Amino acid sequence: MGIYSEKVIQEVSEQLDPKAVLELIGYHTDKLQESAETFRGFCPIHRETVFRTLIVDKSRHTFRCMYSLCKGAAGGTLVELFALAREIPIEQAIEELAAHFQLQVNMPVDPEYLAKQAEVGGNYIELGFHEDAEKVFLEILEADPHYESAIRGLIEVYEHLGNTEALGRQHGILAELLLKRGEKLAAHDHVRAWAEYNPECARAHYLVAEYLVEQGEREAALEEYMTAADLYTSEGNFQAAIDSYKQADLLRLDLVDVVPHVLQVYEQMGRAEEAVSFLMERAEASVRVADFTRAASLLEQAIELKPDDL
Repeated sequence: MGIYSEKVIQEVSEQLDPKAVLELIGYHTDKLQESAETFRGFCPIHRETVFRTLIVDKSRHTFRCMYSLCKGAAGGTLVELFALAREIPIEQAIEELAAHFQLQVNMPVDPEYLAKQAEVGGNYIELGFHEDAEKVFLEILEADPHYESAIRGLIEVYEHLGNTEALGRQHGILAELLLKRGEKLAAHDHVRAWAEYNPECARAHYLVAEYLVEQGEREAALEEYMTAADLYTSEGNFQAAIDSYKQADLLRLDLVDVVPHVLQVYEQMGRAEEAVSFLMERAEASVRVADFTRAASLLEQAIELKPDDL
């Protein structure tokens, strides 16, 4: 059993030109003998140099080697011929052939294979072979990046290995997967762990802040929004920083004055007009709550930025 089903292997093989595959393998192609139904040549699998033991059926897109000790003696598809000749896994052969010949073929991963491999990874964990389990789970995720049991398996592996950076990263991947499915409650613990183990990850802090807002923990949410915004700024992701600062501002807490932070980011972005618009919006909000002193201060800052427009 492999990552791709027998059906996928057959579909790829049927789209291949037998002579083109032999030329791609590149083993004594100048010695090929062609008839109406077959190609005969030196076998590239066991590197034959004397007899033309390789027979390729042109219509069936299959091959076999007449040398009984050759790995290709049982025959197979053109994909298998390419894999054996190149000494690469069948999965790699499929991908290389599909890319080289620009084949239009659907290559879904075999779910039974992934389930079996996930079980193998779990058995490795039970035996204490965490590095082996890690390798298996990473291979699964290379085939299907959203395979949940493999992500959870890696979380368990990295907990045992004490690899906090990788642990946080997997918690983040799982959190995003659960959020995409609308499972906010299930995602919460993973978001928290993501921020804890990857404290420099702005996205993790932003998601923690959103959860805290929903729980009514506004002061804690403010701290997380500000952390996320600062991290986004240091990354150069200025728009995300602005969004985070504005979310902090919407909490309407007097603990932190968000305005200078927002203005600083707008200045780095060279977007004075948007900075003025932000100040005007905040001034109007201050007027609505009868905080005229605050409103006047904000308007003065707006005038300083764009005196000709106000």
